[in-house]
Amino acid sequence: RDRVAGMLRDFHALARAIAGYPVPVAAVVEGRCLGGAFELVLCCHLVFATPSARFACPEIKLGVLPPVLAAAGAARLGGALAERMVITGQEIDAAEAHRAGFVAQVFDDAARIDELVLEWHRSSMRPLSAYAIRQAVAAARLGSGLEAALGVTLDQIERLYLERVVPSHDGNEGIDAYA
Repeated sequence: RDRVAGMLRDFHALARAIAGYPVPVAAVVEGRCLGGAFELVLCCHLVFATPSARFACPEIKLGVLPPVLAAAGAARLGGALAERMVITGQEIDAAEAHRAGFVAQVFDDAARIDELVLEWHRSSMRPLSAYAIRQAVAAARLGSGLEAALGVTLDQIERLYLERVVPSHDGNEGIDAYA
């Protein structure tokens, strides 16, 4: 239990650091983005993807749950989609993530993804004031409720995970199976 508590504490600190970073943090996703990787991408300000991108937290299939998705999913994906993903481990593709507003843009040419993201940045971000972007990032994160979700709410979910899930038969079996 202590090892899991330390792992969760460190992982949640990283998620909070990404979400609270004062300038936009972007993620580019190709292929499957699962579990903790997806939870970290949830904390990014901008998400770009190729059509092959798939997002999911299949932890429920291992008898555990994804704390960051449970805390932050509603702010980033919408409540119903996030709840369904937490409860079922459902996977969504890049198109659905884009429709939900989570993915900023899906780029069809995976071979040129870095170049395409840079072009997007040049046209969408570069002309803007760096100072204004910092203020907008802070305001948007306050307004979205993401930072609040990653505060007390995530702490409560972490306690639930440690007090109820980790000691359970299903939780132990799932964590052992994953390891």
